[in-house]
Amino acid sequence: MSENTSNMFKILPIFIFISFLSLTLSAQNGNAPYSRLGIGQLAESGSLYNIGMGGLGVSNGSQAYINLINPALLTRNTLTAYEAAANAEYKIISSNNASERNSTGNLSYLAFAFPLTRHWTLGVGLKPFSNVNYIDRFEQKIPQRPSFIEYSYEGTGGVNQAFISSGFLLTKGLSVGIQANYNFGAINTASISRIIDNQLSYAVALYEQTNFGDLSYKTGIAYRVRVGKETSLNFGAVYDLEANLAVKKFRSAQRRDASGQIFSSDTISRDLRGSVLLPAKYGFGISLQRPFKYTVGIDLTFQDWSSFTGLILRDTLQSSQKITVGGEITPNIASIGSYLARITYRAGVTHTILPYLLNGNSLNETSISLGFSLPVNRGLSSINMAFIGGQRGVAGENTLKETFFRVHLGLTVNDQSWFYRRKIR
Repeated sequence: MSENTSNMFKILPIFIFISFLSLTLSAQNGNAPYSRLGIGQLAESGSLYNIGMGGLGVSNGSQAYINLINPALLTRNTLTAYEAAANAEYKIISSNNASERNSTGNLSYLAFAFPLTRHWTLGVGLKPFSNVNYIDRFEQKIPQRPSFIEYSYEGTGGVNQAFISSGFLLTKGLSVGIQANYNFGAINTASISRIIDNQLSYAVALYEQTNFGDLSYKTGIAYRVRVGKETSLNFGAVYDLEANLAVKKFRSAQRRDASGQIFSSDTISRDLRGSVLLPAKYGFGISLQRPFKYTVGIDLTFQDWSSFTGLILRDTLQSSQKITVGGEITPNIASIGSYLARITYRAGVTHTILPYLLNGNSLNETSISLGFSLPVNRGLSSINMAFIGGQRGVAGENTLKETFFRVHLGLTVNDQSWFYRRKIR
């Protein structure tokens, strides 16, 4: 048994624990008011390698980590790699005259990549695509009566992606990639009216479940130019194709008691079929990189959500734009005397014009990311962490501000290829 394989088995229990934690946390929910719009709040698309740099990853890849943003950069993975990660979030939601605090946990991703040949690497995995979780309540007094009606709008669920991706090295420095995603999951919504008085409290609800199950595709290209003995200038681009996802809807009228339990339900429609149109997404990046030493770069992404159709009125969404600046540094990966010198340190800043359009106004999000990779042996396996703090929206009469702090924890296990042996370069 090789030293790398022996080390892999030593940390495999940690990998299994994080995988279990990821799946457990995915069932927990907080409150994300803006997830009421579109297909929900979009999840971070990268691995912890990317997330620690603010999501930087269109042009920069690594032999030590799986890049989940550009499939063309899978060709950098010359070892078999396993990754799992989970996240937890603490959030303060505030308006002009009120605020609330909540927390949540979720799956970040599960991923596996391995080279089939010297020029072809395959990746598979599971990650969330969007999350829906909101509760909006208000009361109105019934005229000439001491009673009130409470109106509430609730939503839960989201869309997940199981994916398979391939990266191909065409010529020295030039690679292309393609990724197929199977989008699945359900979004559950309910519009509830509840009469509240001293004698009784009951509610009627219009419940709707939208089930997803369809394919979408992503392509990527990456080009690397040597600008020094060990330094390269990297260029990358990704394109998520427009996707028309098939959905199946179920609607029912319900009566609920004071605790929210359903005691009668009448089906309005069953297996009502339709589709949700997801707009195309473009991303471009450039980075300067010296492997296992430093990376610095910038990414730009664009997605026109005004063409979205399927769940809400078209005019509530707009074009989304995102800019990310980030980088990483490893002082000395081969250091024997200093463990701190072997740690990889990451940071990034991201500014996003969100697709949400409320009262004719755009909403922005700004965040700062810090990340670390802690080596667990003399190979390329590591425990990875990322910390993100940011703000979404503004506090107003009809708008909300979300101040959030998010922690990601994950593990990367690298082992020699199953199919051939190749030196790390």
